[in-house]
Amino acid sequence: MSGAIAIRPGQRCHRPRRGEFFFRFFWGHLYFLAGSGHTGAVVEGASVGGQIRRLREHAGFTASKLAESTGLDVDALRSLEDGGQAFEAGTIFRIAEFLKVSPIAILEPDSLPGRLPVATRKNGDGVSDATAWRLASLAELHHVLRINGHLASIPARIGEAPQRTSQTWQEHIDGLVQWANAQLEFPTPGANRLVDLASAIESRLGVDVMVETREKGAPLGASITDSEFPFILVNADQSAPRALFTLAHELGHMLNQDGHRSHVDGHFGGSTDNERSANAFAAAFLMPETDIEEIITKHGRDVKSLAYMLLQCSVSYETLIYRLHNLRHINTHGRDQLKKAGRAGLIHALKDDDLSRTLIAALNTKLARRPPSLLTKRCWSGVVDGTVSIRPLAGLLDEDPDDLLEKINSAGPESTKAINGDYSSPPDTDEAALSAYDVDPTTLQRVEELTYS
Repeated sequence: MSGAIAIRPGQRCHRPRRGEFFFRFFWGHLYFLAGSGHTGAVVEGASVGGQIRRLREHAGFTASKLAESTGLDVDALRSLEDGGQAFEAGTIFRIAEFLKVSPIAILEPDSLPGRLPVATRKNGDGVSDATAWRLASLAELHHVLRINGHLASIPARIGEAPQRTSQTWQEHIDGLVQWANAQLEFPTPGANRLVDLASAIESRLGVDVMVETREKGAPLGASITDSEFPFILVNADQSAPRALFTLAHELGHMLNQDGHRSHVDGHFGGSTDNERSANAFAAAFLMPETDIEEIITKHGRDVKSLAYMLLQCSVSYETLIYRLHNLRHINTHGRDQLKKAGRAGLIHALKDDDLSRTLIAALNTKLARRPPSLLTKRCWSGVVDGTVSIRPLAGLLDEDPDDLLEKINSAGPESTKAINGDYSSPPDTDEAALSAYDVDPTTLQRVEELTYS
């Protein structure tokens, strides 16, 4: 995380220097602890040292490796972990950076950043670690905003989902699907199903949803399932139908409350009960059995039925085939034959040109970037009062920090007054109204002022 800014009444925002946000928060945190009775270098070595050892061991690193990678003497590190020495700010920062955790995870083990799992060296594959680090950074931003009074406008409701009792896992998932349908009122058909679902999850469940392009080969989706800051991240580098399943899959993790604080999903193979449950939730939620049966009843068991199912559910061809097998509408041989034919085979077999064109357009829809609206609103407020810098907000909105600063600085009492003004009278003349066509509506420049290369 980077860049704190100070905004006082009558002052304009300034662009922070790199790293300013962290160190201002870090030193403020140390000052707070000092007032709570901590001595030495403000933070007690035993509590912080023990947390560093726990994080190091969970990540799979020896003390020697951590010392070597952070420029510390190994004996000094062991003394620090044992509580025999105090910590300097720079030391904690370097250790946190190497372990890919927030410094807050070291200073406050009970905080959300401290509760998130550490990426292990044994299981880490680089791109998954980067996604896990992205979640940790977002959790850190949430934490800083929360302790400074910037709370989500919609409280998280994932804790209200029914918990598993004595029923089978399938019965439990069916109950979660029923609960989600009742809360979200998610529309079945529609080309904008992904956008609609993301908006419903935020507005009705208080769960942030972000869609952004990740590095090549990155996981399809990830989530923070802690009720303090539930968050879903969907990789934009996938087709819209596949991304819709990713979103529903992560929602399944969140509602299932399987004991994990976060999930990073590179694929959706049901290798564990948690993944199998998330897959089952996504399938039942996106492709209700009643809807499938209604289409089969209306159109029969032919190629048109498959096409209508894909359009109504907005899922991928492969996802639909597996769902039909789960519902026993097809057997294993039929599933394998349909998989072999593929989406191209389906389109080739369709004799209805209009249906074919609609299907091709729907299945190849690309994703647009989507910022998490709840966190973004909190971050905007944090920028205005100086809690955080412009950089986290610019990162959420994918905007240039300087340009965004200019936009924020242009907003104030005068702009609020202007927005709330009534400009209906006196009415303009026809000539004045027609002059609006002389302006480029995207830049508010007159057409003759524009230059073309």
